Amino acid sequence: MEDPDVGCGIHQFNDIERSYPEYTNFTLAFGTPDQILSDGNQLTLSTLPVFTVYRLKQFTRRLRNSLHCLISRSEPTAVDLKTSIDSWEELAILRMELTNSLRGL
Repeated sequence: MEDPDVGCGIHQFNDIERSYPEYTNFTLAFGTPDQILSDGNQLTLSTLPVFTVYRLKQFTRRLRNSLHCLISRSEPTAVDLKTSIDSWEELAILRMELTNSLRGL
């Protein structure tokens, strides 16, 4: 008998998501725009924009690796999934660059 789990899919996604809980809610982890502008949120190492960008790239790299069996298909939904991950990464990095700029770091 073969194991039906190919090591790619929702279970791996959930494992990765649990490893990076700060990316499930940016506002909760990094503050609202008002909090950022007023310095209402204290920066920690884990919320420092430069460190966060590094972790974001690590997160999306692990996500792509874990979902390779879905992303590598030639179906339109696979392309949509890859595009969604890429777009989310770009927006998340932009959010951190804006935070960095607003904080004057």
